[in-house]
Amino acid sequence: FRVSGVNHVAAQFTYQLNHLSVCQILCVFLVMVYTRIVQPGQKRQYTYQAGESLLRRVSGTVIPQAWRMCLLAMVTTFIVCFLYDPLRRRAKTEVLTYWEKLWLNIFADVERTMNYLTGFVTFILGFFNSTVFYRWWSMRSLCAKVVEACQNTAMQVVVFFDRLPPDSAGFASPKERLKAAREELVRMLSLAQALALQACHRERDLKRLVDNGLLKEGSEEHEALANIKGPRYNEAWAWFIHQAYTYADEGMIDPKVAASVTYMFRWSLCHASNHVEDLMMHINQPVPLAYCHLLELLVTVYVLISPVALVPKLLWVAILISPIVSLFFYGFFRLGSSMLMEPFQQDSGFDSDALLKSAIHTMRSLEQTVPVQSRELMLAALLATNGAGQGCEQQAISEQPPLRQRQ
Repeated sequence: FRVSGVNHVAAQFTYQLNHLSVCQILCVFLVMVYTRIVQPGQKRQYTYQAGESLLRRVSGTVIPQAWRMCLLAMVTTFIVCFLYDPLRRRAKTEVLTYWEKLWLNIFADVERTMNYLTGFVTFILGFFNSTVFYRWWSMRSLCAKVVEACQNTAMQVVVFFDRLPPDSAGFASPKERLKAAREELVRMLSLAQALALQACHRERDLKRLVDNGLLKEGSEEHEALANIKGPRYNEAWAWFIHQAYTYADEGMIDPKVAASVTYMFRWSLCHASNHVEDLMMHINQPVPLAYCHLLELLVTVYVLISPVALVPKLLWVAILISPIVSLFFYGFFRLGSSMLMEPFQQDSGFDSDALLKSAIHTMRSLEQTVPVQSRELMLAALLATNGAGQGCEQQAISEQPPLRQRQ
């Protein structure tokens, strides 16, 4: 068979191991078919396909950040060429005046100065960009770890919340109540993840959460979140753990694994909270101001003197070369200081909206795909379809602990 959806494979596999014998597990592998879930994509403006030519791309690149400096360098080089060319011609045929000799010496000194600055600026700029990119990649990895923790918790919810409660408590049937409980827990996970991303964006818009179906306007949760001054994601994860314990006490989890399951909830969500706190630390503590100021000062000086330094050697060709030099040095500076420094604030940063929608889609799909069945109905279905003989029937009827407990 074909597998395309790791979370669904793991959830279904764990669910079947919890309830089926070895004979039925072999049958399950022969009949289960999985379909790929299309995740919401990022903005086309800031994405590309591997192997695609990017030479004609402007949006999402560093060019909008550096084109003004490149244009200034080109215009300055054009003016400097008109000033230097007459001096160069007169130096070959005539005796220069004092001021003309002074200007020629200034051009030669600026050229030597640029040779010294090239090594300094290249070193400090390379170190800065490597530091900022590592910081950017660490934030990306932390976002992935938060998503992983929430999705793993959702998978545990849909696998282990499989016992029908003793009463329906206002629902049409106990099965409907169990389904509503699973949906509520998955919603709380999605709400906490949305609040974590809002904290990273320094946003406190509860209306967006209401519009996405993660929060009910006027509810106790809505009022509590409106009154909390902090980031609010820890409170949402605490609500999830409390509600999970409540549902477990109502008998929706097998008592033999209830303690282990609730411990996994706490463990996963504590790690998710730690990852978000690391994200907030990166956001609230950027690269030191003194380092950024020194780098910007050196890069700006280097770009401004490059026309004067390039003209004595290249003359009119320097008009084309100076913008390239400016694009390299000033472009890499703007790439690190603007586009990579704040991935949650810049348009070219992380597409948090697509990230959240993808995570919510996956968790809801898990809840809807993994079936809700009582143990009696499952045993009856297994007995009706089992062709492995009386031995397998006796094994299915016997009340043995789940496979994980036996191991």
